[in-house]
Amino acid sequence: MKIFKKWWFWLILVVVIVAIAGASGKREKDNQAADTKPDTTTVSSIPSSTPEPNPVDQAKRDIDNKTREYIKKYDSTSIKEIMINEHMGTDDPDDYIVLAHLSFDAKNRAKTAKDMIDMYASDLAANLAKSKNVTEVTVFWEVPYLKEGINIAKTNFLRKGDNIYIENAWHDPNIFGREDKR
Repeated sequence: MKIFKKWWFWLILVVVIVAIAGASGKREKDNQAADTKPDTTTVSSIPSSTPEPNPVDQAKRDIDNKTREYIKKYDSTSIKEIMINEHMGTDDPDDYIVLAHLSFDAKNRAKTAKDMIDMYASDLAANLAKSKNVTEVTVFWEVPYLKEGINIAKTNFLRKGDNIYIENAWHDPNIFGREDKR
């Protein structure tokens, strides 16, 4: 039984098996093509297999797209991450929270950077407030020119009625000083 230990024997065996499998597959395909007749069943009687879109996922996608659209208009601003979460603290299942992690990339003094990120955060929240299902917006800011790699400001906005208001704000006192009037 030394023939089974030879490499060429196994190679020939594999080639033969592949050739047989390929030939029988072609015959089956030819037989299927020859046997096919026009189907007389109505297409409309077959139920559609396309799944219905999940309304929660669709709402999150819409809010995410609007958020990105608004942020594109801000000079020297890049998106680090945007998260849209369901707001579990309300009775309405269609309420969402927007968490935007942004970077202000301009090389400005601390006061100018603070003014710009406050203005952009307020503008973003005001635009998102147009969507009635956005109940809370939190914007986290990095300013690499002032401090690399960490958030140095956070502003939280909360919906009250038809408007959205600043709930709280934090600015790194080591960068912006201790004066934070919010």
